[in-house]
Amino acid sequence: MSTPGIVTAFTVAVIALFPIPERSWAQSANVQLSLTREYGRALFSQCRLDVSVIEGKGRSAVFCSRMPEPGAPGNVHRDRPLTTNEVGDILKLSRGSELFAGGHIGTDSTAVDGLFETLKVSEAGRTAVLVASGNDTFTSGSRRELIRLLHSILNELQKAATQE
Repeated sequence: MSTPGIVTAFTVAVIALFPIPERSWAQSANVQLSLTREYGRALFSQCRLDVSVIEGKGRSAVFCSRMPEPGAPGNVHRDRPLTTNEVGDILKLSRGSELFAGGHIGTDSTAVDGLFETLKVSEAGRTAVLVASGNDTFTSGSRRELIRLLHSILNELQKAATQE
């Protein structure tokens, strides 16, 4: 057996005995999500929901910018802790959604009075931004359930912020 053949055989044997551990990004217990909605024409020009789960505890906050009109009230903000169930659902659904695996393309319909929605995910030192509006990967499975949960939290906080 030649020297390169021996080295190759040795390397394969070492890898078989001591596999290189892969970092599982999807298994992180910490995740940060930012759902941003830009509106063509609406009460708000933009709303952003920030959701953070760090070491089993979660927090959510919404920030909305009003359309710049004379006499219109200012921006709104509201936050609250996430429930234990919401934390579990967010972790489960973000893992199941494989947000770092592609499916980032959607549509922007703000020019025709629609909306443009993006989802930014940060986990274990990585960040991805996905266009959620008009994106078929958000119409079924874990991504659909995740975006529905985020919309629910956004709507609740937005309603509470505007009623103050």
